[in-house]
Amino acid sequence: MLGIKPVLEVARQGRDLDDITLQDKDKSFSSERNTPKIYKSVVITRPSGVDEDTDYTTTLAHGLGYIPRFWHMIKVYDKWSHVGDAQPNYGSNTFSYVTVDNTNFNINLRAYTEKLQIFYMFDPLIDGTGNSIVYPNYPSIRVAKEGKDCDLDLPKDMHIDTLWNTPRVIKSGQLSITAPEDLMSYGSYHEVSYVHNLGYIPFFFPQIPTLTNLSTIYDGFANIPSVVDLNSLTDPTIASDDDMQSYELIYVQIDETELKISWWRENVWWEDDFPERTLTLDYTLYELALDEEFNLLT
Repeated sequence: MLGIKPVLEVARQGRDLDDITLQDKDKSFSSERNTPKIYKSVVITRPSGVDEDTDYTTTLAHGLGYIPRFWHMIKVYDKWSHVGDAQPNYGSNTFSYVTVDNTNFNINLRAYTEKLQIFYMFDPLIDGTGNSIVYPNYPSIRVAKEGKDCDLDLPKDMHIDTLWNTPRVIKSGQLSITAPEDLMSYGSYHEVSYVHNLGYIPFFFPQIPTLTNLSTIYDGFANIPSVVDLNSLTDPTIASDDDMQSYELIYVQIDETELKISWWRENVWWEDDFPERTLTLDYTLYELALDEEFNLLT
C-alpha cells in the first residue's frame, strides 16, 4: 500500500518494490494501470459456398453501446498473421480488415483469407455510456478508475476486473537474420524462427503485414537500408508491375510450432546483385490461442 490510495503492485523478477527509483517497466503488475479486459473471442470462417478467390463480408454485433478496442489476426495458406494478404502485381488492395462502430464489428475477408479472429475488449477506443451487462456469478477482484464505483460501474470503468481474460505475455524476444551479398543472381531464400512448441497458435505482436515488399516500402530497391527494423514497417503498399524488377518479400507468420520470418530476394528479368542485408524483429507472444472461441459472458 502506497500513499493515501491503496495500490497493489508486483515487481518483475530481480526487481524490488522498495527501490524508490523503480520504474513502471520493472513492474509485472500495478492496480493503477489499466489492464485490457478480453471477454470474447470469435473466429469468422469463410463459408464453404464462398469461393476462395471471392471476398466475404459479415457483421457481428458487440452490444456494448460504445466503440471498443479489439485485436484481430487472419489465417492465409494455413498460417496466421496480421493485416491481410498484400500480394504484389494484383494492382489493387487485397487486405482483409475489421472496422467497428457503437454497435457492430464489420468484417471483410478478402480473397484467399481462410479465417479472421477477433478478440473483443471491454476497454473503449472511444468512450460512451455503455449498455448494461449480465455478470457471471462467481467472485472477482475489481479496481475502479478514478471517480468510478466497483459496485455500480461497467467493466470499461475498471483498471482491473478479474471476471475477464487478461492478455498474458509468454515470451518477448528478437529475431535477427542476415543475408550475405549475392552477386549476379536471380535471388535467394532465407528464414529464421523462434520455436515456441506450445501446441497451439499464440497471438503475437507487432502488427506488421503477412507480406511486406521492401522495394515498395522504401520506394525502390536501391533505397532499402542495410539494416531493416521490421517493427517499423506499417505501410504495406502494393507495387505495380513496373516496380517489380528487383524486390525483397518478407512474410511474418505463426503456427503451432514457430514464429517465422520468411525472406525472398528476387530479380525478375535478369541476374543482378543483392547487397548484404539484416532484418530484425522484436516480438511478443501472448497466451491467447488463435483458432479458439470463447464468451465469458455466458
